Amino acid sequence: MERPFKQSDPRATFREVFFTCVDAAAVTTPLQSSDMSSFVVYLIKNAVAPAVITPTITQLDATNAKGWFRMDLAAANIDTPGNIGLSITNTGGTKTMLRRELWFAVDPAFMGTAITGTLSTSTFTTDRTEATDNYWKDTFVEFLTGSLAGQVKKVGGYTGSTKLFTLATGLLYTAAPANGDVFEIINR
Repeated sequence: MERPFKQSDPRATFREVFFTCVDAAAVTTPLQSSDMSSFVVYLIKNAVAPAVITPTITQLDATNAKGWFRMDLAAANIDTPGNIGLSITNTGGTKTMLRRELWFAVDPAFMGTAITGTLSTSTFTTDRTEATDNYWKDTFVEFLTGSLAGQVKKVGGYTGSTKLFTLATGLLYTAAPANGDVFEIINR
């Protein structure tokens, strides 16, 4: 069972989609990359007209996992909460794959990344874009990557002009976040 995506998740491994390719004429025959020239992928978000996207698609293994592929979606592909659908076909090559249709949920989420600037155990600069001071006050931040992964702390303040989060009084992370560490804002 596929897990739901988190809206605009910056972590590439959490935007992977796995699928199989089989021959449209002989449904039990798995296809390999060498059978097809290229893939055509349509993405539909919340019942809006489908659009062609160009994700990276990789065959997992031509020997032990024939016909298994991985598609790497971009964060922009999952930037809207709700449902997304993917329709996957191929063009060219010696075989035609049976069209694959996959549906996934995209859960609402507020993701961010710590960036160079101020990185300490109680304050950190981010890539968030909200300009209003204290926009994120009284929410919680959970780091998902890096040495702080799994640590959750309450936000005491947010400075919109500098995108600086400050933890609530008396709270500290066990270390400073590193540039590029991904976090999720939780509004409980």
